[in-house]
Amino acid sequence: MTPKIKNMIKSVFVLCMFATISGLLLGLVNKLTYIDPLKESLKKFNTLSGTTASFELLAQDDEDILFFAKSDEEIPVYALLCQGSGGYGGIVEMYVFIKDNRIFKISQGYNDETFFSTVEKANFYEKFYDIDLKEAENFSTAKADLVSGATKTSTAVTNAINNAKNYYVDYISENNLNLTVVNFDLSEYSLVSKVEKDDNNNYYFTASKKIIPQDEEAPIFYITVKIIISADSERVINIIDTTAYSNVKYKYKNNYINKSLSEIENADLTTNATASETGITDIIKQAFNILTVIKGGTI
Repeated sequence: MTPKIKNMIKSVFVLCMFATISGLLLGLVNKLTYIDPLKESLKKFNTLSGTTASFELLAQDDEDILFFAKSDEEIPVYALLCQGSGGYGGIVEMYVFIKDNRIFKISQGYNDETFFSTVEKANFYEKFYDIDLKEAENFSTAKADLVSGATKTSTAVTNAINNAKNYYVDYISENNLNLTVVNFDLSEYSLVSKVEKDDNNNYYFTASKKIIPQDEEAPIFYITVKIIISADSERVINIIDTTAYSNVKYKYKNNYINKSLSEIENADLTTNATASETGITDIIKQAFNILTVIKGGTI
């Protein structure tokens, strides 16, 4: 073996050793500096909410909700790290804290916005506090309700908070109430398959309907929803959409939430309505018809 080849082999060996050591050092640095997003969020939940109780993770990476947790207290704090679109720099992340169905703290998370200081100096978060989320409609993103000089940033913030509100309300409606099945003959009703009642005299109507889209190339599907109606006020409280293929989940809620049957029937919900909207309207009408029979004492 010539000295030249020996030198080449030696150089290759040195380079390989250098690359190996560099890779090991880089891996060590990454391991030492890595920040677990879940642990960091749970830590932030404690710091920002002011509670010393531990948080239990309930959900993560669910659409616009990055993390959703509940504190271990008699009256729990619900904490959400959510995101909203429409900002000057795109999507913004927001921390939202809820107790007794009311938002009590909001704080900004990661974002590329340059006008957040304008939003916070305007006390923009105050408009979201101390409102019963179970009774509230989505917060407005109309220009008059935004912050002058930071309309895009305040739009993204509002969208994030609406996402948090809707997610929380759906969770509470599904998991936080004791429901009892109402013994009611549904054989004459084609859409509603189950009726339940909670301790607050609210009725839950599980229903589905076959949807044939106007676009002939679009697939036929079923919308599956749970309609919640207050027997006292006779108004729709919430709509929980469990449809696999649907845009109903949050988009059309304000057409129905806090409305009575007469308001829904008189509203022009059919003009330019999607097939899903028409299906939801039909389900709500049938739910109200059933509730009328139940309240009439005929069961």
